[in-house]
Amino acid sequence: MSIVENPKPSRGHYGTWLGEEKQPSYQERLRRIIDAVLEEKPKDFSDFLKKLEESSVEVNTERKNLRLKLPGQDRYTRCNILKGDYTEQAIRAGNFAGTGHAAASQNSQTCTSLHCLPLSNAD
Repeated sequence: MSIVENPKPSRGHYGTWLGEEKQPSYQERLRRIIDAVLEEKPKDFSDFLKKLEESSVEVNTERKNLRLKLPGQDRYTRCNILKGDYTEQAIRAGNFAGTGHAAASQNSQTCTSLHCLPLSNAD
C-alpha cells in the first residue's frame, strides 16, 4: 500500500466555494414565488393558483397534494415538503408563515386579510 507523503489541502465545502453565485434551490424559488403571489392578495384559492401559473409555475391538483413545478425542473414539488406552512391546507386556512395573520386569528381579533378569509375550493 502506498502513502501520500504531502497530500494537497482540501478546497473546502462546495457551497462555500460557490459563494454568492449559488442559485437558490427550486424549493426556495417556489417559496419566494408563493410569498410574492400572496402579497398580491388573490381573492380566493383558484385565483391564487391562477396567479401562480402566471408566474411561470406549473400547477397540478390531480393528486392528494398540491404539486408545483418551475421551468427547467424535472419533477413536481409537493407543497407539503416546502418546509414551514406552505401546505395547501395552511394557505387555505390562513396559517401562513411570516404573515402574522395566524396570531391575529388565534387571539380572536377580526382579520379581513386574504390569509384569514376562507378560500373556495379550486377542484
